[in-house]
Amino acid sequence: MPGVTSTNSSNVQGSLSASHPGLASWAKAGLLLTPSTTQGSAYAAVMATGSHGIRFQYNYTHDIPGVAGTVTTSTPRWLRLVRSGDSIRGYASTNGHRWTEVGSADLSGLPATVQVGLFGTSPLKFQGDTGYPTLATATFDHVTVDGSTASNSWLGQDIGNRPYLFLPDARLR
Repeated sequence: MPGVTSTNSSNVQGSLSASHPGLASWAKAGLLLTPSTTQGSAYAAVMATGSHGIRFQYNYTHDIPGVAGTVTTSTPRWLRLVRSGDSIRGYASTNGHRWTEVGSADLSGLPATVQVGLFGTSPLKFQGDTGYPTLATATFDHVTVDGSTASNSWLGQDIGNRPYLFLPDARLR
């Protein structure tokens, strides 16, 4: 969430220990690092999905699959983002002790201070020309941030939360 910042050499770790990120197959919940909360900003994220396993995504066009499987209360996942300079690495674990790298990204020109946080999102589902919202739920615990932070408080903010942001206009046929 915005408000928590991290300087170079950071490690953000969270556990989706009581989470089922979705009810929609592409619902997502995870950890995100971005230089700005401005819509369209570069980012790197590691996440659990409703039915597509763990993923590492960055800059809107890159998607790297990790461990398959659904996250539930009986099959929790721990997620970690590690920054070193402009390099971001995403990791996942089933127990919080043994980590597997899911993916990495080079976010060239990343400033020394960035925003880090937790997110949950769910896509629109379409039937013909009609789209309707889907639901994403997640519970985060064991959240830690290593490195310098601007404050110890977390802030919440909706980003890109406009009604019908991606709905097609049937009149444009």
